[in-house]
Amino acid sequence: MLQTLTPAAERTVASCRRMAAGATAPQTWCDFLMFALLKNESLAAAAMQRLGISGDSLLSLRHSPAALQQAATYLQSNADSHPEECATLGERSVEPDDPLVLIQIIDRAAFLARRDFNAAGISSAHLLVAVFESNDLLRNQLLDNGVDHPRILAELNLETKVDGPILAIDFDLNWSESPAAFTPRDHATAARQSDAVWRILDANLNRGREGLRVLEDYARFSRNDASLSEQLKALRHELVSTEALLPQLESYNMDPASTIPVNPDLLLHRDTPHDVGTQIFNAAESIRNDISAVVIANSRRVQEALRSLEEFGKLIAPAFSRKVKQIRYRSYTLQQQLCSIADTMRPPNQHEHRIQRLHTAALYVLITESLCRLPWQQVVESALRGGVDVLQLREKHLSDRELLRRARWLADACRHTDCLCIINDRSDVAVAANTDGVHVGQDEFSVADARAVLRQDQLLGISTHTLQQAQAATIDGADYIGVGPTFPTATKIFLEFPGLQFVTEVSRNLKIPAFVIGGIDRENIKEVQEAGGTRVALASSVVGSENPEETARQVKLQLRKPSGG
Repeated sequence: MLQTLTPAAERTVASCRRMAAGATAPQTWCDFLMFALLKNESLAAAAMQRLGISGDSLLSLRHSPAALQQAATYLQSNADSHPEECATLGERSVEPDDPLVLIQIIDRAAFLARRDFNAAGISSAHLLVAVFESNDLLRNQLLDNGVDHPRILAELNLETKVDGPILAIDFDLNWSESPAAFTPRDHATAARQSDAVWRILDANLNRGREGLRVLEDYARFSRNDASLSEQLKALRHELVSTEALLPQLESYNMDPASTIPVNPDLLLHRDTPHDVGTQIFNAAESIRNDISAVVIANSRRVQEALRSLEEFGKLIAPAFSRKVKQIRYRSYTLQQQLCSIADTMRPPNQHEHRIQRLHTAALYVLITESLCRLPWQQVVESALRGGVDVLQLREKHLSDRELLRRARWLADACRHTDCLCIINDRSDVAVAANTDGVHVGQDEFSVADARAVLRQDQLLGISTHTLQQAQAATIDGADYIGVGPTFPTATKIFLEFPGLQFVTEVSRNLKIPAFVIGGIDRENIKEVQEAGGTRVALASSVVGSENPEETARQVKLQLRKPSGG
């Protein structure tokens, strides 16, 4: 039964699946699941309302008001048209087409439900906690609003019980929750049969101690904070002392023919050469952009280790598990102190700064050497003097090495100006050249795939030719969109032109910065403005002119005029 969703949770997950159908970005699925949790009538929605959290407040930064209203209307209409979802518990919680991120959240919620002995199934409360624990972006937004993990648990009344019978488990992770399948065992027997548990405990005790030592060094040497350093040191020593609560078994032989006794000492269960995790590498683990990132990463490392110790410790030593739990809660308080200090050392958020510059941008110019009347570098310098807000390097036929050389030159030229530097199509080049971002088309990388290559602080734009594509780009997390083609252009050949009607549709329905592109020049900018466009992207009309500086300056003056002027 605990593998199934309760009616409210089933309704929530079903709504998420319908709203996110076709989306590829994991964040989109998390956003829609959270939105459904907050909008459907459920324990989770009531708890978050009491905490002062609404779906609109959480998601308005990534989704327009119109999109959120449309989603809310969609939820209501589906609640009315799918009453059968509320009748019984779902037969299964995961569907074959579910994305990995949704499967992981439901799996985490199922784990929480198994630990909640009063649960009739996977509830909306379990889903809410699972989203908080699984998604960094939503968790940070909630933390910014003063809603942390303990407050959510307290509001939902989801405190996990540590007393009572231990769940029967084999170590291929095949759980059995049937009382008939459970055979009571003393802790010594459990320990003898679970070398895997001892290895888990050993690994996480090491991980927890190491993380605490990093935090202690930060408090001691970087902040010169004797009080905080002392608290972290005491917590580290307390974690070491909890090992005494683990069962100390008499020597015995698993194999009667063996003369080597099995010692329960943690060191004897360590098997680093055969640990498959030592071969798993995540590139993000090798990069820390600033000291605050070190503090945050090791705070999470400590808490994750403590959680694992607490859960697996229940299998062989409930007293050990309870002690670790107390340490874990104290670590939350220390993390708040550490992160509040580290935040004062964090440099300005580069991505937010670039977003602010993007929102004030009006003139976007594409640099293609074959369209330039003057040498292309001279065109760039002239356009920068004319006040261009964004420059995109658009070269389709250069070698990778030459493209990277030009990208670095352009990035350097823009670095000490207010102009953003964007690379066309090539996310890898944007990263290597340290530009402000990349722009992709509908036939290149998807938003999600391009994001996977870019740094977190870099911008991502995408060309759109229909309102549906523009809405999808917004939902998938693009920072800006290109809207067009509007008029015939020398840059590309199109069989159809969405034209000015598309410009009007975007201006009325979306908040995302939208640059109107395709055949724009000084003669037709007024038509673009009358259609609702406030930003334009130009190529030939600027780079092909004899004086790019003056052309750019005149275009910006036109854009500042009201459409009726």
